[in-house]
Amino acid sequence: MRRIFFTTSAFPLAMVLLGFLLWPGSEGLAQVKIGENPQLIDSGSLLELESDELVLVLTRVTTLQMNALSPLPGSLVYNTDIGCVHSFNGATWINLCAQGGAGGVSTVPGNAIVDNGGAFYDDSGLQNEIDATADAIEDHVAEDTDMDAQNELTDLALDGNTLRLSNPATAGNEVDLTPILGGGGNPNDELIVDGTVVGNDLIINEGASNQVIIDVSSLAGGGSGSNNTTFEVASGNLSITDGGGTLSVPLTDLGTEDPTNELIADGSVVGTDLIINEGASNQVTIDVSSLATGVNTTFEVDSGNLNLTDGAGTLSVPLTDLNAGGNGLFLDSDGDAGTPGQVLSATATGTDWISPTAAGSPFHAAGKMNQGGITRAFNVLAVNSMGPGDYRVFFTTNASTADYVVQLSLLNTGAASIEVTNQTTSSFTVQIYDNAGTPIDGNWFFSIIDF
Repeated sequence: MRRIFFTTSAFPLAMVLLGFLLWPGSEGLAQVKIGENPQLIDSGSLLELESDELVLVLTRVTTLQMNALSPLPGSLVYNTDIGCVHSFNGATWINLCAQGGAGGVSTVPGNAIVDNGGAFYDDSGLQNEIDATADAIEDHVAEDTDMDAQNELTDLALDGNTLRLSNPATAGNEVDLTPILGGGGNPNDELIVDGTVVGNDLIINEGASNQVIIDVSSLAGGGSGSNNTTFEVASGNLSITDGGGTLSVPLTDLGTEDPTNELIADGSVVGTDLIINEGASNQVTIDVSSLATGVNTTFEVDSGNLNLTDGAGTLSVPLTDLNAGGNGLFLDSDGDAGTPGQVLSATATGTDWISPTAAGSPFHAAGKMNQGGITRAFNVLAVNSMGPGDYRVFFTTNASTADYVVQLSLLNTGAASIEVTNQTTSSFTVQIYDNAGTPIDGNWFFSIIDF
């Protein structure tokens, strides 16, 4: 083993390192001592530095430069951004200043450094907590006058209106609850006077002056409510079913003792008598002959009048009132006189003027179009031109489905074609092309079959 000694007074550090690299046989095992006392080097040292004036300066890098390095594990650098030495563990750089545990030395003035068997640590935080706890204990002792836990309150008892608080060391203290009970004596004998429901509040009046308001909105199933769905009488019970289940109410209480709760069993008409059987044995007979004096016998339309004849005579009702103000037009149930080509028909909303297609014809609409204009049509509200040969037709009345049949033909356009590009229940769109596929305007016909 070779020993190589350098003194820093004679050579700059760069020259020392260069000499070490160029030293003959330096590739072998050797010990290097740089600095003072170069002849003294520990047998276990590979490299020793000794000086009381000079220091070892590690590689100084920024955080960005440090993270770009991938050195051997154990490498050291000084991070100039953070101001601390970092060690590389093979995967990441470790900030040695941030590592806790034994060996950490605080530089805050006044902190105590304790020798714990060779491991030095700062116990000031723990000491502060001990001091704070001691202060709290002292305050408690000052207020309680002693540390004896046996004289604390241990028992509570309610005797009538009296609440007793006791502990083993004293005879016990009493608190009279009568004032907060409103002088009512026994709180168990108060009477609920009445109650009412206002909105979602149940208001209960207790005794002479006490009123309690209880929110009962939760009973409505979160505000959605629970509707009764079925009512059924079976085996003498009325069963009411809702979202919460079935409630069965016996009907046996509807007996014969109270004349106001009898059930009408059945009834019949015999001649001019109406016979009603009530309950088990009560039968009432009512003469209804007076109701027969107004029986209609004939209905007749004559000379614009409707004649209704019964036992009392003939009532004549003029039908001219069905005319719309004498102008010869009939109004539907909405007061509309209709438009030419429409028919008066019964609909789901009353009597309405509608187009013939709604009266049963499979033809929903038809028309002759002059490019974007209407030459003649029915059930067509409007035609919009959206570009050359691109026309959209709107129906007055919507079709029952968008799958209706559209028939198209062109008028005097030569070699051209027309097609449907879109159709809905309220409209359809066509496009006209010449033989080269270029959109062109033109005159055309269409018919819509909706069945």
